[in-house]
Amino acid sequence: MANRISLFVHAYTEYWHLRPFGVSSLIAVYNDQHEPHLYMIDPAGECHKYYACAIGKGAQQARIELEKLKFETITCDEAVNKAAQIIMNLHDEVKDKPLELEISWVCDASERTHVLVPPEVLQKAKDNARAAKEAEDAESEDDEQ
Repeated sequence: MANRISLFVHAYTEYWHLRPFGVSSLIAVYNDQHEPHLYMIDPAGECHKYYACAIGKGAQQARIELEKLKFETITCDEAVNKAAQIIMNLHDEVKDKPLELEISWVCDASERTHVLVPPEVLQKAKDNARAAKEAEDAESEDDEQ
């Protein structure tokens, strides 16, 4: 499915009279063997498979942090915590709009359907991310002095 969508998007970049798609898309699926897969389709129609991916502002820094994770051993709750921590660390309160964090998942906990993370799990992840950011900020202030 991801390959067919990417070919469709790519076809719209071939001719000058067609308006190209200007969006990157993430497609999360389970295959016949019940294994999860994540595909990213960029506006040019290229399709790449990832364990984790980031799109948009700060995507390169987020990808660097995501590459450090061991996805073979991480649980969905741990992944939500790490994602919240990465997003909150990359958010610049001076330059960016106020942060509204929403996370969704497709996993066994959601019966393999795309749903928003339960509010209590999201709140715990936000609290952990804030605590980690405050500890990191305090540590960097100590290093400066």
